[in-house]
Amino acid sequence: MRKCCTQWVINLAAMADMILTAACGGDDASDGDTSSDGDILADGDVADGDISDGDTSTDGDTTDGDISTDGDTTDGDDTPDGDDTPDGDDTPDGDDTPDGDDTPDGDDTPDGDDTPDGDDTPDGDDTPDGDDTPDGDTIDGDEESCIPTAHASYSCDSDDVYWYDSCGNREEMKEECDNCACSVDSCLANDEYLSSCYDGDVYWYDCHGAPQDKLEECGADGCSGEKCNFSCADGVCLDRTTGFEWQQETTGGEMLWDAAVTHCTGLDLNGTGWRLPNISEMRSLVRGCADIETGGSCGAVDECSVCGDDTACLDESCWTDNCSPSSCNDEVSPTGCYWLQELSGTCSWFWSSSSSTSSNDDAWYLNFYGGYVGYAPKSSYDYNVRCVRSGK
Repeated sequence: MRKCCTQWVINLAAMADMILTAACGGDDASDGDTSSDGDILADGDVADGDISDGDTSTDGDTTDGDISTDGDTTDGDDTPDGDDTPDGDDTPDGDDTPDGDDTPDGDDTPDGDDTPDGDDTPDGDDTPDGDDTPDGDTIDGDEESCIPTAHASYSCDSDDVYWYDSCGNREEMKEECDNCACSVDSCLANDEYLSSCYDGDVYWYDCHGAPQDKLEECGADGCSGEKCNFSCADGVCLDRTTGFEWQQETTGGEMLWDAAVTHCTGLDLNGTGWRLPNISEMRSLVRGCADIETGGSCGAVDECSVCGDDTACLDESCWTDNCSPSSCNDEVSPTGCYWLQELSGTCSWFWSSSSSTSSNDDAWYLNFYGGYVGYAPKSSYDYNVRCVRSGK
């Protein structure tokens, strides 16, 4: 009994010495550790150098060098094929899904992109036919659908009014504005757009070319262009056929011939430049007595190119019965006086500047009331005066 105890004490002492020796950098077996190969077991840790074969299991960690017998799982990593799944990644084919990416064909969907055909929708874009709507856009190629309704609205375009359909497409013209302005959706009528001759008088025309109110009554002389052939304003009358301007109202009363000449020379009526008219110029004012009108059969004329008298015939022998035609001397003219109705003043005898070539003491005159041409002594008779000047 004492011998056994002694032997146990000796063994305990030997073991303590062996542990102390290993802690100080040596071992107590031939390979430097507890067992013959340098670690706990004969192969270095467990049975073969770590847990059983150098790591966790007999081959270095688990069975095959890692967690499992082949280094991680059966095939060297977490799963038998080297990664999370048997084929090396999350799924058997190397990525998240069996075919290498999120879906079986390598991307989000089987065909490689978001949808099976490669893009957002099966045909390659937003809708099945390639664009926003099934046929390529809307119906006709635009971004949104529009089925037009004719004559949905109207508005100005190119100075006229046009219809528009419900999709904003211009249709046919609704109203032609002519010379009228077009504003928003209508022509702006202008009843006094211009004046023009119509039916012998001057009328306002609207911007569509239709006559409106009468602007000026032209009487027997009528009109041309946009003016009466004979018109008066501010006491002065313009005869557009001759270019002469006349006093509308006679001034000075009756006077001798010399005074008549002086009166017209000194007249200031809307300017100066007035003179006593010659007999041919006086005859251009006659209306309603054909023989003594310009170009009539009366032979008493003075040179007046605008009156149609290129040569003078001022001798008293130039006077003929046609200068006092019976058709006119009944003293009944259409207007009470054989002159233009726009003229005013005493309808009677008027001096001309034309002296008689038979006697310089005589001068030719014209009686608008009786409708005849004659001559008389300059210093014996007092006649009326209507002055003339060349038109401006």
